[in-house]
Amino acid sequence: MSAYVFSALDSQGKTQKGVLEADSSRQARDLLRQRGLVPLSVEGSVDQQESDKLDVFRWRRRISAAELALITRQLATLIQSGMPVDKALQAVASQSENQQSRTVLVSVRAKVVEGYSLSEAMLKQKNSFSATYREMVRAGEHSGYLGPVLEQLAEHLERSTDSQHKVKMALLYPCMLMGVALLMVVGLITYVVPQVVGVFAEQGAQLPVLTRYLIYSSDLLRENGWLIVSVLAGMVISLRVALKTPRVRLSLDRFRVSTRLLRRLFRASSSAQFSNTLSILVRGGIPIVDGVRIAREAMSNQWVRARLADSIKSLEEGSSLHKSLDQCGVFSPLMLHMTASGEASGDLSMLLEKAAEHEQRRLNYLIDGSLKLLEPAILLGVGTVIFIIVLAILQPIFELNQLL
Repeated sequence: MSAYVFSALDSQGKTQKGVLEADSSRQARDLLRQRGLVPLSVEGSVDQQESDKLDVFRWRRRISAAELALITRQLATLIQSGMPVDKALQAVASQSENQQSRTVLVSVRAKVVEGYSLSEAMLKQKNSFSATYREMVRAGEHSGYLGPVLEQLAEHLERSTDSQHKVKMALLYPCMLMGVALLMVVGLITYVVPQVVGVFAEQGAQLPVLTRYLIYSSDLLRENGWLIVSVLAGMVISLRVALKTPRVRLSLDRFRVSTRLLRRLFRASSSAQFSNTLSILVRGGIPIVDGVRIAREAMSNQWVRARLADSIKSLEEGSSLHKSLDQCGVFSPLMLHMTASGEASGDLSMLLEKAAEHEQRRLNYLIDGSLKLLEPAILLGVGTVIFIIVLAILQPIFELNQLL
């Protein structure tokens, strides 16, 4: 049985779209007719689309972090209440308002009905379920505590989503301020400057150097504005393409971790992300070496991932966890000390969780402090640019008054 994406007309002539399970596209059309719908299109199974058509457009099958947290919470509640996994997936899919989420969930349920385990079914949708997520589900299945494990995952996803939301909301005002300031500066240069300074230029007066540069900038923007915008857009696109190459991404991530200005921020982020993920894996019964390997794949910083490869080798040779992580040179001393204490006490997962909480608080403090400095820095920069523009406009007036 597979999941099929359909488009059909109802009795009122309205187009209905959705996902259903069937053994073939023909059976899917028959099921639609039984519902009183006229099939317009029934696409191939989601798994087939993932393997061929959607290699370029995989984002269409991705579940957002907030949606995944909600789905995980609902699954945890239903499974802990005693509902079978396939029924729980069907219930969550039926009440989901997101078409992408319904498509993925129905596809996962179809595999579960065929006999696959939940973690194996999620592997077919690995673009929506990360390796850490799947391994935690697998550990929950093997230990018989799938519901509690899903609840832990939901809490982890909810904390991550809340943290990302706070950062985005905190960046909203500085971004709006920067946009308005940029429009003001462009408006002054392209409209106000030609109107005011142009009077002196027409009289043939000798203009100050700053005023001449301002007039040159104004002419350049008015005559080649679209060209400048196109060049900037091309540079942004080229930068995004370059950042997708492994070598450039690795160099940039190394710069972030090593530079004094950014080191505290990104080391706190890496420590929080790694210790939080590893604590969940250890609590779920994953062996240390496998847990570090999975947590490494979940890291967003490529340089940290490269350094963790050496730590995994050291672990496999029999070294302790805190000594292996210390070789990376990217984690905070507090996290390493708490890891060592966890190994000595036998309560590694709890101390890793405490370390993650501390590093997350430290990260939030650093982000809040940086954002608070960003707003006055933007205002100072905009004020400086506007002062230069006003000074360039007033200089010819002052010189004219001195001549009179």
